Amino acid sequence: MPVVLNACIETCSSTQSYLIEAATEAGVLPHGTWIAARDQTSGRGRHGGVWHSASGNLSFSMIVEPSRSGGLLTRLSLMAACAAVRALETNWPALKGKRNRIEIKWPNDLIWNDRKLGGILCESLSGRSQIVVGIGANLRRAPQIPGGALAADLSEYVVDDEDVSAFCPVLAEALKEQLRDVSDDRWAQAVAEYSSRAWLPAQTPVVWGKNREHRGSVLGLGPAGELRVRCVDSNQTEMSLYSEIIEKLRPAGPTASDGSLGG
Repeated sequence: MPVVLNACIETCSSTQSYLIEAATEAGVLPHGTWIAARDQTSGRGRHGGVWHSASGNLSFSMIVEPSRSGGLLTRLSLMAACAAVRALETNWPALKGKRNRIEIKWPNDLIWNDRKLGGILCESLSGRSQIVVGIGANLRRAPQIPGGALAADLSEYVVDDEDVSAFCPVLAEALKEQLRDVSDDRWAQAVAEYSSRAWLPAQTPVVWGKNREHRGSVLGLGPAGELRVRCVDSNQTEMSLYSEIIEKLRPAGPTASDGSLGG
């Protein structure tokens, strides 16, 4: 069966796996090659987790070959999130200017009305300078996850599944342009854009940790995309949180222990 690329297909187990296998078989795929699926049966999330998606939502992956290498996964994740939000607002202008606009939660989530709308997953291709950037978003319907936090969707704006398919090339162009150049100048622009949409902006009290909770307040982003915080547990010491090891980051407060939107 021929491999379909740069198109939205009906179904696959995972767009990430599909594109990684296609790249392995082809030897190399150019920057900007993408695949999307209307139904994804075994989506993957960060830290080996499962990405739950209802049929008709956005499941999308792209091959990216950035202009520099080394320590880029968190940078790319946040830059991809900024590009995805811009593409969504371009495609559905009614989303612009909303009081409850789409926000970005460090390091890889899209948030709508304080609920998770989507997520970004960046994975390096073994032995290559290329990275596969995956984006999942609840455009048509929010998945029902037993025991999980409530998710958001954009069904008020996204009328049918064909709207999602038509959006994929728009998203592809936005990502292709955004993620090629990851120079410090472009990163500085992305930091400013992220900061204007941060769900956990500077000075926000936060909690993180899966087995042991730590508390502090957000300072901003570091040069590699890490989250800089002032840690209450360590005598107000400034420290960096890295997406590869930090889990369950969430706002501090009475409901912090319930894990809502902690990822």
